[in-house]
Amino acid sequence: MLDEKRIQYNYVFTEYVGHAEKLARSACAADINHIVAVGGDGTVREVGCGINGSNVSLGIIPSGSGNDLARSLRISSRVEDALNAILCGATRRIDIGMAGDTVFFNAAGLGFDVDVLLAMDKAKRFVAGSAAYAVSVIMAIFNTGFISVELELDGKTIKRNLLLMAISNGTYYGGGMKVAPGAMLDDGVFEVNLINKLPKWRIPLLLPKFMNGTYQSLSVAEHYKARSIKIHALPVSKLQLDGAILGETPTEFSVKPSSINVLVPV
Repeated sequence: MLDEKRIQYNYVFTEYVGHAEKLARSACAADINHIVAVGGDGTVREVGCGINGSNVSLGIIPSGSGNDLARSLRISSRVEDALNAILCGATRRIDIGMAGDTVFFNAAGLGFDVDVLLAMDKAKRFVAGSAAYAVSVIMAIFNTGFISVELELDGKTIKRNLLLMAISNGTYYGGGMKVAPGAMLDDGVFEVNLINKLPKWRIPLLLPKFMNGTYQSLSVAEHYKARSIKIHALPVSKLQLDGAILGETPTEFSVKPSSINVLVPV
């Protein structure tokens, strides 16, 4: 498609974790206008980190297992449509999230979703695709615990015993779960959703509502908006940022409004 339109381009394959960020930084230094990430949320996060702080625009061709930032931006999983958004779409300035000094773009969390990611690494040895995710959820239900947290949300302190906490810039995470129906990528605030402790047998019953975004009215759910979030947890808990396990509690989350240009469909 690019050759047909006689558009000049170059491509590079990544070779190790963190390579995409280094490549993006080098491209920014070479006065490239657009850098396109071809991959899932992890690749997009690395390229976005490399672009962060520049005026270069990020394009996305979704080809990973989650593609949740692309989904939140309404970027099609069809390569032709994603390319068309890059070539003929609009530029949108979106917020980025910070977990301490670590950047993320779509969503962060702790608790059950981290347990699912840890289980996924084991499940992929035996099954693939959606089956791997289903097996991971089952494994996580048996292995997950509950986390005692003290949260400070824009100065307001609350204490909870949680199954999970989702801190969202975008609407979706976990490969299409509509965890944050009211989240906007350019409003300068996080949508914060909590699922409090509940009997484990209820978790499979909750999942369909969690996937389609209708869970917020449940008695075990709480919903907040915040620009600044401080988390202390017992036990110390791992964090997921854009689908990768990066860091642990205690930590502080903050929003950097209107920080990166992204090429999106009109």
